[in-house]
Order: sequence, then C-alpha cells, then structure tokens
Amino acid sequence: MPSKFQIISVFLLVLSSFILSSCSAESEKQKEYSKCTSVCSSVLGNDYVTLDLCRKECRIKFLEES
Repeated sequence: MPSKFQIISVFLLVLSSFILSSCSAESEKQKEYSKCTSVCSSVLGNDYVTLDLCRKECRIKFLEES
C-alpha cells in the first residue's frame, strides 16, 4: 500500500505538469498575438484607425477567452 508521502508526491507531480502545460499554452497565445500585431503594423503603416481595429481583432482572437 502506498504511503502518504508517495500519494502526495504523485499528486504534486500531476499538478505541476498541469500548471506547466497551461503556462506553455498562454505563452504560445502571447507569441501569436505579437506576430499578429506586427503584421498589422507592417501592413497598415500610418492608417491609425485601421491599425487600431486590426490590433483589437488580434487581441480578441489570441488573448481573450472564448
């Protein structure tokens, strides 16, 4: 029969792997958001209204929860 220490160790291992995987997903979303805003800036240049709309679309698509 497993000891309390072993049970707690397994639980902490599972919990930490879950936390790391969720952090990785957030990091990927942030990278995609940065790419999107870079494309907006390079393509639209000085058209500030359209640029702002493009950045808002990037934020909705990559950063806000669905």
